[in-house]
Amino acid sequence: MVHLWNHSTAFPDAASDNAWKNAFDDLILSNEGQRAIVEIGNLYPVNPSFAPPKGAPPFKSVAKKALPINWEKIKGNRDEIIKWFTDIVQK
Repeated sequence: MVHLWNHSTAFPDAASDNAWKNAFDDLILSNEGQRAIVEIGNLYPVNPSFAPPKGAPPFKSVAKKALPINWEKIKGNRDEIIKWFTDIVQK
């Protein structure tokens, strides 16, 4: 199975070191990180110059089948969504 990944990274409040967070993002977005995402994680890379995982269809063909996202609805319900997500994660 190949997973889509939108490169959203989340860190706990205890990880207050922004230098560490930035270094992690830099690693993930680097050529080395993109290769690891594809080869080890079996994920589509965020950098379109990298090929998809072995045996996976091109990203454009997969993206066409993705569920539509209503960004305005998400924006309008931001606080409710954050509370819902926080309640799930804290269980």
